[in-house]
Amino acid sequence: MRLLLIHGVFFLQCLRFSQQQFPRLCATTEALLSKECCPVWEGDGSACGASSGRGFCRDVEVSDLPNGLNYPFSGLDDRERWPLVFYNRTCQCASNYMGFNCGECQFGLFGANCEERRESVRRNVFHLSAAERRKLISYLTLAKHTVSQDYVIATGTYREMNNGSTPLFSDVSTYDVFVWMHYYVSRNALLGGPGNVWTDVDFAHWAPAFLPWHRVYLLHWEREIRKLTGDFEFSIPYWDWRDAQGCDICTEDLMGAQSPRDPNLISPASVFSSWRVMCSRAEDYSVRGVLCDGNDEGPLLRNPGNHDHNLVARLPTAAEVEFTVSLRDYDTGAMDRSANFSFRNTLEGFGNPQTGLGNSRVMGMHASLHIFMNGSMSSVQGSANDPIFLLHHAYVDRYAYTHPSHTLFLFLYISLSISLWLTLSLSLSLSLSLSLSLSLSQHTPSLPLTPSLSLSLTLPKTHLLSLSLSLSLSLSLSLGLSLSVFSIYEQWLRRHTPEQTHYPEFNAPIGHNRQYHMVPFIPLHRNIEYFTSSKELGYQYSYMLNSDQRISEVLSPYLELMMEAWPWLLGALVLGALVTMTVAAVAATMTRMCWGAWPWQLGEKSSAFHLPEREPLIISSDSDTPNYHTV
Repeated sequence: MRLLLIHGVFFLQCLRFSQQQFPRLCATTEALLSKECCPVWEGDGSACGASSGRGFCRDVEVSDLPNGLNYPFSGLDDRERWPLVFYNRTCQCASNYMGFNCGECQFGLFGANCEERRESVRRNVFHLSAAERRKLISYLTLAKHTVSQDYVIATGTYREMNNGSTPLFSDVSTYDVFVWMHYYVSRNALLGGPGNVWTDVDFAHWAPAFLPWHRVYLLHWEREIRKLTGDFEFSIPYWDWRDAQGCDICTEDLMGAQSPRDPNLISPASVFSSWRVMCSRAEDYSVRGVLCDGNDEGPLLRNPGNHDHNLVARLPTAAEVEFTVSLRDYDTGAMDRSANFSFRNTLEGFGNPQTGLGNSRVMGMHASLHIFMNGSMSSVQGSANDPIFLLHHAYVDRYAYTHPSHTLFLFLYISLSISLWLTLSLSLSLSLSLSLSLSLSQHTPSLPLTPSLSLSLTLPKTHLLSLSLSLSLSLSLSLGLSLSVFSIYEQWLRRHTPEQTHYPEFNAPIGHNRQYHMVPFIPLHRNIEYFTSSKELGYQYSYMLNSDQRISEVLSPYLELMMEAWPWLLGALVLGALVTMTVAAVAATMTRMCWGAWPWQLGEKSSAFHLPEREPLIISSDSDTPNYHTV
């Protein structure tokens, strides 16, 4: 709680500029009636930072090129020709600047004048250390419980606002602003009155803008978390779900395990069990002909794997990811869910990931994850309520990556630890058993040498240790050599290096043409601007690091585990040695009591370390048994 209060104070004092729709300064009657969203930049007291040359308040230019045939209306939906229904003048920022008042830097740039370029690295969530995992959860929790001071959500249409004279906006948390954004961009079109909606429309899905839109979404979410926490090194981790047998991030230390009382809920041991959702009742909004109002709609739901298996048989495989990335055309045909051999449509999940044919009967790739989660994430409009949404889309955005699975690295860590521990334990046990067996053999000549005793005589303890370490190092080497590269969206861009003309200029479904402004972002972003490599936007993925950095990044959490565990291992070793010595002392005492002398007093060759030779060590030349010479 104290941490939350500290971060909250930091937020109130330091966070000034937002990147999303409806900045609070533009959600006023004056701004709506004038249709102008050009807030003052506090750095110089001028609108859009004009006095400092950061930007200027200018008319919004929209493309008039024709859209596809999926939406046959005009002038009925507030998202058409975004953002003209609400604003026709906004800040247009110069060169390196960005933000609704040009008070921020472009993605990947930092510094007072936005001239310092840095690259952040998005990492596999399983490669995060325990401390990094806790930090991720705390940041998500902070965002969920901190009311945004800079922007609000629209709870009514422009018409319901009486064309701007009666603003209808609501406060929500930083996290829930992004939940609302995903709902708003994908909601049905309200044509007027209860039940009068158009369902075949989505400004961020089912068409070419799917990947650029979600890329911008993640970049803005990442930036808001950095500003909220003051941690400008933070990056969204990703979940590599290829070949996963279940929700392996649904654990107590990550996204929350399943509740033992109700399989549709999250375990009370996870902070996510207390999360409440909003904008998740799409059918209800359509029936009533209204927008989501941001109210509480119940707990976060999730029941992974208990979905309709006729729609999704299993999670995507590495082979299906590779097939998807191999498709050369970004989009084809009508550029919707029917597109054949379309990289975008196949990755989104409506193209078959084995044939590339559109309108697939079963869902694959991206869509299969949403259905598999079987809860809040399974609704397009409400899916961002589940924080798994962020890790999932960070992997979809990455388009390319392949590495040994976290399970193999965990196996490496465990096998190394167990092999070393067993080596030490075996060495002590063999020493004890040797002493007892030899003592008994002196008084029981007929007692045969057991296989384990023979092994202890012919395989010195140093050989056992060498064997154990060799096996562990061999396993480590084989895993290291298995590093390779797979991926999805970023990999496709880098593999095929498409020209910007590869992105459709017109006749795509509404909202998806090349020059269309993304709904509902302010500052404005055009779709084509994010049809480019992530390096141009200031971030990359861990698989792009050089080999030394990549291996270090992969092994770091397991090294941390070993650092945390070594006092326990050392304590166990000391305790094991004490127990072994105690058992040996008891055994020796019992030997003396039974035979009236200590083991080393039973004769010249009765020592525990002297054994009569029972068989020759060198095979006779007359023997038919193969040896190095006869072979």
